[in-house]
Formats: sequence, structure tokens, C-alpha cells
Amino acid sequence: MRSFFLSCSLSVWGLASLITLGQPANVVIERNATHLGTKSVSSFPEIARKPNGPKFERSFESQANPVEWTLRLKQQNVADDWTIEINGRHIARLGIGGSERAAHYSIPAQTLVDGTNTLTIIPRGATNDVLISQIEIVPKRMRDLLKLAHVVLNVTEQNGQTPLPARVTIVSGDGKHAELYNVQPETTPWRKGVFYSLGNAVEFDVPEGDWVVSATRGVEWGRTQVKLRAFVGKIAKMTIPLPREIDTAGFVAADTHSHTYTFSGHGDASVEDRVVTLAGEGVELPMACDHNHFTYYLARQNELGAAAFFTSVIGDEVTTANGHFNAFPFDPEAKVPDSKLKDWVKLVEDIRAKGAKYVILNHPRWPGLTNSPFAIWGLNRGDGSRTNSFPFTFDAIELMNAGSPQKDPEFVMRDWFALLNRGERIWGVGGSDSHTIADPIGQSRTYVAANDQNPGAINLEEAIRAMKSGDMSVSYGIFGEAKIGNARMGQITKPANGEIAVTFRVACPDWVKAKKAALYVNGSKVAEQDLTMSPGMPLSTNVLFKVPAPAHDAYVVCAAYGDGVKDPSWKTAADYTLAITNPIFVDCDGDGKYSSPHETALTLLERIKPLSVEGLRKVIETVDSGIGVQLLWEAKSQLPNGELDSWKHLVDKLSERGDFFLAY
Repeated sequence: MRSFFLSCSLSVWGLASLITLGQPANVVIERNATHLGTKSVSSFPEIARKPNGPKFERSFESQANPVEWTLRLKQQNVADDWTIEINGRHIARLGIGGSERAAHYSIPAQTLVDGTNTLTIIPRGATNDVLISQIEIVPKRMRDLLKLAHVVLNVTEQNGQTPLPARVTIVSGDGKHAELYNVQPETTPWRKGVFYSLGNAVEFDVPEGDWVVSATRGVEWGRTQVKLRAFVGKIAKMTIPLPREIDTAGFVAADTHSHTYTFSGHGDASVEDRVVTLAGEGVELPMACDHNHFTYYLARQNELGAAAFFTSVIGDEVTTANGHFNAFPFDPEAKVPDSKLKDWVKLVEDIRAKGAKYVILNHPRWPGLTNSPFAIWGLNRGDGSRTNSFPFTFDAIELMNAGSPQKDPEFVMRDWFALLNRGERIWGVGGSDSHTIADPIGQSRTYVAANDQNPGAINLEEAIRAMKSGDMSVSYGIFGEAKIGNARMGQITKPANGEIAVTFRVACPDWVKAKKAALYVNGSKVAEQDLTMSPGMPLSTNVLFKVPAPAHDAYVVCAAYGDGVKDPSWKTAADYTLAITNPIFVDCDGDGKYSSPHETALTLLERIKPLSVEGLRKVIETVDSGIGVQLLWEAKSQLPNGELDSWKHLVDKLSERGDFFLAY
């Protein structure tokens, strides 16, 4: 047996040698580093920092290729659309990727001719600067050269028949993303180890070996993972069914913060890529908010056959030196808002004058705690006041930004609660801020109360009315909805039998691990319950919170918290997942209206006659810290000068109670 094995091995080796001797040699087209573009790039090697021109074109001598051959090159800093052509025939597009890497592209049979041939690498429109080098043709089929296996993959609904747009992630056993080659159709958005489909079959090559393939479609769907054993010379055909695990009927999945590289100038997702990724993540109402630009996805949706999956909204991330504001909708013929305005009031006035009906302050604590919008304007996290005392005239703030999350999930919530306590009627939203294909669009999203039966024809006016009224919730892996009786998020209601009884619906797929549900009254956490999930099962539960109704009006907010997602298929940047509802306002004093903690404090302050620190202390002992801090702030300017030291002592003493007193 052993001698037979050796004999077979020698025979195969001898045959391989004869084939090698009969093959043409590699064709070297360009060894030197070549900078394609229009600008100097300091990160490139010194010899190639200045561009050689906006495109690459080289003539070279070669034999004709009767079968498929391979184009090999090194590339760096590719973040846009570059087309590779040989003799005027489209070969491929440069694969997206920032770091230097060896790239391989198939040259179809009969592309080359005997004699002189021409290779061109051409930008499709405005593009970034790239570096290429060591360009050569290898007279071997790419699958043989790199030992690749061929895969044909479909994602369907759980019935195994109905095609489904989805995200597919391919990793090794230790979680490393697979190199993908020959991904078809060419409109498929893909990066290392990740691609999106529109419900069509996707074909690709992957190195021989064992892989874990995951199919996902955002937070409403399950995650199906299968093992793939790929062999050279064999075709693996895979159909992966995905179950729908979360019922969000009556809510539209909106991403208020969607970007493209095409018009924002950073990231790697073209408009075409973004259309497919939105469908693949189950986003139904995306606001296209590129920086200081109106972007509209509909034309690309129609071209790609994706019009039925979501309703496009023209938006703009108005990007200023003092903060970024997402605004929508706009008429594409309108003028872009003036991003040079520094006064927020005038800025928002200009945004609305250009047609926008909704304005959001994005990532209010980005890029850092000392240079973020709220830091610039001196927001007091205890009482909601600010050193620049102009009004906040935008509609909402991002409580969750998947691209730049805070380490503490409650950090921006605390800012928001301080503003609500101040009497600001500002709502909370969530957005992904995704500029790339690898970072899931819609990872953080806003569930807006609206008819969701036809994602391709959502009533935008209905959705914006719900957003204006606060009937929506923030999602980052978990879905949440709060009610008090029949009162929905954003509405006013009354307590019943001296209690505030909140029903908090919490839901998440089986691959997200929700752990806690919490109730906040006037921004203070007053109750918490554990959430229990059965192994391998999604969660859908109603958490009932009952707390005594306070003597004064209050608002309630619910939140759910879970572990971060570590699986490469939908990895979160934060170490947590969450859902946050918008407030429900409770008329506890029965006067037929809701009074904010600040308004309540003004009323209570009028009753302290004469005003003194001792009288102030006694009243503060009867209210929650949200109202108490407002009393402190208002009383400071009204107390006699001789009482200020006592006031400071009271503040120090109250800070020991924590909560808003400590933040104040």
C-alpha cells in the first residue's frame, strides 16, 4: 500500500512538471508602486506620495488566454469604485479595503490576444487616491492558483422557498473572516468575510477548509449558522432558511442616520451597496443623511429591484463646527441648509425653512466628553440648564449611535432626562451612523408607530406625525414598547387607584441576550426586573411595573439591557444591547395637564413664604431628585445673599443622595 502511494505521488508530480513546463510564464505589467488619484497622500511611501494620474493604463505583450487566467496585484487605500479593464473588456472592480493586500481577479478566457494588450484601471466618477503595485498576469485559473472552492448560496424564509434579502458572514472556527473571491452577481456588496444579497443566489469562491456561515437580517429575524466544508474542485450549494422571530406589527423600522461613501466621502458603501444592505438588514424607513448633501435611494432601488423593501427618505446630515444635525425630508430641488451657521436656533430655522419637518441632534457626546455638542454648550447634567441659554429647537437627540456608542449605556440618557426635567419636549431616537458594509446599517434603529404592511410604500407623513408625538422607541438589538393602559409613548394619561402601572413589552431574537428591564420616573430608576430567556428561543414578554403615583406630575421611561453581541455575524461596538422607550406623561395631580419637574418646582417655590434654605430643604424632602434639582436651581437666584453659603451646604448634603443631586 505504501509503495502504491509513492508511485501515485511520483506520477502526479511528473505530470504536474510537464504541465508547468508547457505553461507560459507570468506576464509582469508593472512592478513599481503607482499612485492613482489627484492628491498627495502622506501615508503612502515617499516615492509614491504624489499621484501619477487619475487612472492607470499600461500596454504589455502576452499570449492569448484560451482559458481563464488570473490578474494579481497589490493594492492599498481602496475605498471607492475602480473598474479593471483589459482590451476594453470589463474584468472586475478593485476590492474595497484600506490596508495593503495582495488581490486576485479572474481574467475570462479569450480576453487576451497574441501580441499587444492594454490594462486600464479607471475610477467610476469622483474617487479616492489608491496605491497599486506588482501587477502581473498568472497563467492559471484563480481557483487553482489559490486552492479555492466554489459556493452557491441562497437565503430564504423559514419555508425554504421564499427568497429573502440578508447579510451573510463567513468565518473560520476561531472567528477570522474568510477571504472571498469571484463574488457574483457583481452588484453584491461584499467585504472580507461578509456579503449581502437581495434574495438572489450569490456565487463566490472561498479557500478550501472548514467555515462557519451565518445568515442574519437585523434584529427582527433569527440567526442561522451552518458549517461549510469547502473542497477544491467541488461546488457547494447551500440554502439557508431564516425564521422571523420578533413581531413588530404597527411599527416601522427606521434608521435615521444612513450614509454612503459616494456622497459623504468616507467609509466604503456606495449608494448601490447601501440599497442592498438596507434591504438585507430589514430597515423599512431609511433617512439618507450624507454630510451636507441630499441623497435619494429610490432610483437605485428601482435599478436593483429593491423598491419593495423600503421607503426612501431624502435627508441631510447638516455638519457644522458645533454639532451634526440629521434633518428630513427634503425636496431634491431645495437648497442644502447652511452648515456654516454657528447659532443653533438660526441653524434649525434655516433647516426648517429649506423644507425639513424633523431635526435630530446627532451623537451629542461625540467625539469626546470635552468637545462634544453638549460640552460646547455647557449642558448641566443635573438640571438641564446650559451656559448658552438659547432654546433647543430640534425635535430629538440620538440616545444610541451604533457607530460611536458610549461605554455607559445610561450616559446620554442622563443628559436626556435632565433636559426632560427642565421642560424640554425632546424625543429620543437611535441610528446606526454606518458608512460601511461591515458595520450593519440599522444596528441601532428607531421603531416608529406607523402602518408597516407595505415597506415600499410607507406613509411618510404618518411616520413623521408619530415621531413628532414621540410614539417610537430606540432599539440596539432589543425591541421595546411601553403603555399605561391605552396611553402610548408620547401621550398623557392619569394614574389608576393611586398607582402608575406600566406594561413594557420587550422582545429580541434568540441570539441577543436581554438581561434586565428598568423603569425610570422623572429620570430616576425606581424599579428593575430580571429578564429570563430560554436557550435557543427568542424573547417576547410583557413586564409589568407598578409604582405608587407621586403627588406631582411625572414622566415614565422604560429600558431593557442585555449583553453585547460578540459573534462576528452582527458584532456590536458596545458591550451591551438595549431598548429605550420614549416617555409617557402622567397627570398625577389631576389638573388635566402635564407639568414638567421644572414647572412643578416653580409652583412649589411660590409656596415657600418667606423663602429660606430651611424651607427649601423641607420641600425638597417631599419630592424626587428631578424636581429637587430644579428647586435648587431656581431658588439660588432668589435667596438673600446671606443664605448662599447655607444653600451651598444644602447642595453638598443632597449630593450624597446621588442621582440628579450628584450630577448637579
